[in-house]
Amino acid sequence: METKRPGILRSCLRSTSNVMSDDNLAEPSPTFLSSSCSDSSSSSDEMMIEEVDDALIEMKNNIDSLKNFLSVTNNLSTSAKKRVRDLEDQKIIATNEIVYWKRHLIIPAQRQLSFTGMVDFYNK
Repeated sequence: METKRPGILRSCLRSTSNVMSDDNLAEPSPTFLSSSCSDSSSSSDEMMIEEVDDALIEMKNNIDSLKNFLSVTNNLSTSAKKRVRDLEDQKIIATNEIVYWKRHLIIPAQRQLSFTGMVDFYNK
């Protein structure tokens, strides 16, 4: 495999982006890429094509990685929302239990004798 020259792809992309504008969003033609980035030798054209192919493969891999990251993030978000709903349900149940037990504790407390009532009961 030939040694790749750094910067060829960057210079190709830079020259391509300089020519393209918002008005013309069409893909650049391969002849434009090769004419704007090529040297006089055909080996440099082959190297440039290899670099472009490598860059495209790397971009596809990066896109796949981002899709996986998005999937994991969505799964975590869904799990977190479910956990929040579960905790809110538990809070409602616990609040209802507290109200129930408070009601049951208040009734016997109301039935208990006051201090003077206890003294009167003891004296009898």
